[in-house]
Amino acid sequence: GGGGGVLQAEAVAVADRTWLKLKQFSLLSVRENAHGERTGCLHRLLGQSLRAHMDSHAAAHTLGVCVWALEQHWAFDPADTTTWTAATAVLGHVQAVGRHTHALLRGAAEADECEGAGAGPEHELVAALQLRVSALLTQGALCMCFALSRFDQAQQALEAARAIQQSLLPPGGVACGGGACSLQRGRALTLDTAGKVARYSGKLTEAEALLREALQLWRDSGDEGGAAATLHELGVVHLRRAEWESATALLKQSLAMKRERRPCGTTNRIGNCIGKAAASSGGGGVGTARHHSRFREEAATLHQLAVAAMSSKPPRLAEADALLREALALEDQGPFALGARAATLQQLARVAERCGDAHAARAHLEEALAMQTRAYGEGVAHVNKAATLSQLASLALQSGDTEHSSQVL
Repeated sequence: GGGGGVLQAEAVAVADRTWLKLKQFSLLSVRENAHGERTGCLHRLLGQSLRAHMDSHAAAHTLGVCVWALEQHWAFDPADTTTWTAATAVLGHVQAVGRHTHALLRGAAEADECEGAGAGPEHELVAALQLRVSALLTQGALCMCFALSRFDQAQQALEAARAIQQSLLPPGGVACGGGACSLQRGRALTLDTAGKVARYSGKLTEAEALLREALQLWRDSGDEGGAAATLHELGVVHLRRAEWESATALLKQSLAMKRERRPCGTTNRIGNCIGKAAASSGGGGVGTARHHSRFREEAATLHQLAVAAMSSKPPRLAEADALLREALALEDQGPFALGARAATLQQLARVAERCGDAHAARAHLEEALAMQTRAYGEGVAHVNKAATLSQLASLALQSGDTEHSSQVL
């Protein structure tokens, strides 16, 4: 209401005065991004000095403010490329908060050893912050992979997240108490993300070990959604190893769990499901987004099952075609990333090509390229666009049109 508006205006005024005072004494470095937005940060050494002179409670409170500010600005969605630029702009702050949390934990541990004191009043706040910081680091790692292809940095962020989570565990290694379930799910999500990063880096053995550990944590916490997502990732790891039967079994298990969680049981009622969810959520934003996400995850598993069907000996092309068309229908129901639909169309083109239908293959690829151009920008070089162009060139070459093939390449 009106009171909230007044408080917000006062907060903005205080922030402006603080900004100007810090700039006046050259304590703040100000940068402007491509969108004309200004961000400011204290010099690293100055920040360390300020924190060194705070007691543990003040340091925890300051870190809490930083974490809250980051959470307000963080809106990364791997499937929505429009969120990538804003997320990458604050990645440095996410990493800094991770470092500050480690420093705070080290300081608290040293103080406890020296003083032999029990848990102070700030320990509960620090514990809550640790879960939130580890979640930010996990999401930041995913952003580093998808938006920047920085796999080494992503792995470092995930190692930091896991270290923070590990510090919350008692000596026995099993969490208990009120926050145990949140910690267990946080650990599972971080391990699942670490498994993805390992797979992207080609470390398939490490990826499977991490994903198996994540799957056990999801099951222990009774989270079927998390378990279904990790089973999907395990299926993809087996696909990368060309283990088609085991990959298919894992992916089918994931798909069955995802469909069990769908509010309405049939594919042709997806639109009605979303409408009902929107109505029940009082306007639809959160409810609709949640259901869109579920359908997107289901479509991804259908896509991977189609890859397994195509790659099997002998290939099951009719089954692959049906799976991909079902995935495309799911993707078309909501505001999904153009890249996902383009990838499905590329796979449909491969099926059509192997069935001898060059015309259909070309049509699928041209539609995929148009989607990728919309997603990544006109004239912007991107590896996915290059892959589609390469497929188009191959089709032209097979039909004897060497001139067009050369132009596309």
